Amino acid sequence: MMEFDRRIDNEEVARIKGAIGSDILSSALDHAATETITKDG
Repeated sequence: MMEFDRRIDNEEVARIKGAIGSDILSSALDHAATETITKDG
């Protein structure tokens, strides 16, 4: 039972990390796009 619980925890952690990572990535892309528009304008 312990192994099963640990596997679920790892999947949950991976899912949360993935969600956080995509938030950071989209923020970075938004920032880069804003920088580009500002320079061009």
